[in-house]
Amino acid sequence: MNRQTIQTKEKISIILLSIAILVAIAVIGIIAIYNSKDARLKRQLSLGDKYLDGLEYEDALLEYQIALAIDPKAVDAYVGAATAYIGMDAYDLADEMLEQGIQNVGAIDEFLKMREQVHEQLAFLEAKSHAEDLGAQKEEKSESSSQSAEEVEQDEEELEKDEPSKEEQFSDDYRELYAAFLRANKNSERGLTNRFELIYIDEDYIPEVAMTDGADHPTGVNIYKFIEGELVEIGTLGAFGSMEYIDHGNKLHTATVYSGDFFDVFSSIENNELVTTTNMDYVGPDNVFGIDEVYRLDDKEVSKQMYDSTKEELMSGNYVGCLYEEMEDMEGEVTGKQTMHDINDANIEQYVMNF
Repeated sequence: MNRQTIQTKEKISIILLSIAILVAIAVIGIIAIYNSKDARLKRQLSLGDKYLDGLEYEDALLEYQIALAIDPKAVDAYVGAATAYIGMDAYDLADEMLEQGIQNVGAIDEFLKMREQVHEQLAFLEAKSHAEDLGAQKEEKSESSSQSAEEVEQDEEELEKDEPSKEEQFSDDYRELYAAFLRANKNSERGLTNRFELIYIDEDYIPEVAMTDGADHPTGVNIYKFIEGELVEIGTLGAFGSMEYIDHGNKLHTATVYSGDFFDVFSSIENNELVTTTNMDYVGPDNVFGIDEVYRLDDKEVSKQMYDSTKEELMSGNYVGCLYEEMEDMEGEVTGKQTMHDINDANIEQYVMNF
């Protein structure tokens, strides 16, 4: 083997060795980057977010806790873990997680705003529990009574002398619950301020809550009713944040006008549900297509005379407006003044606690 051949082989060996060293360095570098603190934290947060999006709260919580073990100052991990606890209705644990974040990272706005929402929900749940306890105590007292008929009659006569009004009997039950509910629902999902009003729809002495989902022009009015110690949504009325009702008359009316067509819906509360009793539609004539005006009553075409007489009968009574904004007609004349209030602490105190 000549000298030139030997030198060539040596060069090849050196090149191969250099390549092997470079590959090894690259692999080590990749492994180092993959196992770096930032990379591991990013992977854990990504896994947590994936589980959170899939509503797999326990798995998400585990990933966020691992992320916090990697970096105790990871803001997204605290927020994600608190969100997972909220998804599991564990608001007290969500509060503890946010408090831990404040201690380790600082009182940043993201923590403070989220903790405020958690505290409002905790207050709502506490008020709800209090109302349920009151109801249970009343039921227990009723069931445990073993007085004779004469004793019961005598007690009732004595109680009637100093019996509080029905409004006073129920005030403690609903006021705190309503206030906590409103504080927990100040804003809509789009970040708009919700508006509310307490109104008497049916015959009982506890007001219903009318609330808009954000003070937005096309929004409807959501109705909530106090039922066995809970505030329950029983339905949504109309659109454009307006409706009218007869005080204690259990009659509600919403009207929508669109391109000259009129749509009226009449409703009432039956078995603690909002039920449509009558639908009325008027579709104006279309000269272009040769369509005559049409009158409908519960989706059946009727004569103008029947339509007018039915609407006159249904509209009889002293209707009260419930409006999220001032209403104007086509000429700009005010037809109804705003009655709903922005949900804030001052309005809750004035229109709920002192209602």
